[in-house]
Amino acid sequence: MKVENVCGIVTDEEEVLVHPYPIVDFGISSDEGCSPLPITFFNDTQGNADNYQWIISNGNTYTTFEPPLQTFTTSDSLITVYTVTLIADNECGIDTLTKEITVFPPDVEAFIELDTLSGCEPFIVSLIPFTTPGAIINWLIYDEAGNVQGSE
Repeated sequence: MKVENVCGIVTDEEEVLVHPYPIVDFGISSDEGCSPLPITFFNDTQGNADNYQWIISNGNTYTTFEPPLQTFTTSDSLITVYTVTLIADNECGIDTLTKEITVFPPDVEAFIELDTLSGCEPFIVSLIPFTTPGAIINWLIYDEAGNVQGSE
């Protein structure tokens, strides 16, 4: 502050400390993959948080800066989506961030059901795929000489 008049100038200073509000951010080594899926975490929270709480939908919770390696699994026939939430706070406030991890079945299985095996030209057949959930299906159809008639 500066005050002045015809008699002189007086200045005064006071320091203030502004504490930052926590801003939660974290990284995960992968957001999807096949079971068992090991995931590491990187806490990039800004704002000098005093407390951390990790809530992982696999049943684990942690109050450390970063949780240990987590391995996410699913059954042979289901796609499972897990959530990971980080809550951080300090004397100025609280912030939260949630991310999802998608885990696919461990083994890929597939077979094709055909509605008919023979017929006259033009021969039309319905191909019905049965695969592991989450699988990406590509068709290749070969003629008698082994030439590809479809594409991936």
